[in-house]
Amino acid sequence: MVTVIDAEQWPTADRSSRWQELLCGLYAPLRFTSLGSAVRGRITVGELDRLRITSSSMWASALRSRPAGGRAAEPMTVVVTLAGSTTLRQGGREALLMPGDLALIEPRRACTALFAEGTRSATVALPTALLGLPPDRVSAVSATRIAGSDPVAAATVGALEPLTDGLGALTRRQEEQVADALVRLIRAALSGLVEQFPEPDRVTGLRHSALDYVELHLGDANLGPATVAAAHHVSLRQLQRAFEEAGQTLTAVIRSRRMSAARVALADPARAGETVTEIAVRYGMTDLAGFSRRFRAEFGVAPREFRRRSLGISPDDAGD
Repeated sequence: MVTVIDAEQWPTADRSSRWQELLCGLYAPLRFTSLGSAVRGRITVGELDRLRITSSSMWASALRSRPAGGRAAEPMTVVVTLAGSTTLRQGGREALLMPGDLALIEPRRACTALFAEGTRSATVALPTALLGLPPDRVSAVSATRIAGSDPVAAATVGALEPLTDGLGALTRRQEEQVADALVRLIRAALSGLVEQFPEPDRVTGLRHSALDYVELHLGDANLGPATVAAAHHVSLRQLQRAFEEAGQTLTAVIRSRRMSAARVALADPARAGETVTEIAVRYGMTDLAGFSRRFRAEFGVAPREFRRRSLGISPDDAGD
């Protein structure tokens, strides 16, 4: 069965919430934010044996997911960009996907996806067992770009793109055979990626776990290296060394993630009723003067002015 959903079929005022509800049902609990003045998009969903295939046309938007309960059987998601660009962030990694590129996402872990205006993408959701990889190796390569120039990646995209338009035309036997072929291609692409990365050590695992914890607790005003270390039952120095090995500090990472989250929220029409102050506090930034200074330093504009430009509203409506 193939289902096609177009956001324009819904009343304008309901589109953001309806689209978020749709995506939560397809992938994982998440928050959808439109980064443009209007919510537009189209998504096609179909089943292919044990796989779920989606094809979507997106406007500028952001998705922030939370872990889907940590169930071992939660399906993995392979994301393919067909046009435009997609930025994925998970486990401390960031992948910029251009047309033909693909990457793996773990729904059990916090993730952010940013779609440029006019992006077309396809996804394949498949049972974890079909990947043939241990859980720690899956975690090691999530949100890591597999370039479209890679021969196996090119073959995967070449097989997937026509399927997004022809799912309903296959017989049951054809579905099984095509699904098996697609899974083999995905496994081959991921296996090639895994071979490029060493087995994750305990320090790397600690850093990735800490980053996941940060994503889930951005709104906690007490979030900091000490609270993250306590949550992981390690010393503060151990945690600091884990980030020093990657050329980072956890304090800077927390600040950067909070600023990025606030920026997305300020551009969200669905949150226009919240003031700039309320959004800053929601992401744990209670020093409002400091928030404004850091926002301007990072993005080149004050938060109130950024909101006004993003939402196309008058200065009086930008809301302090």
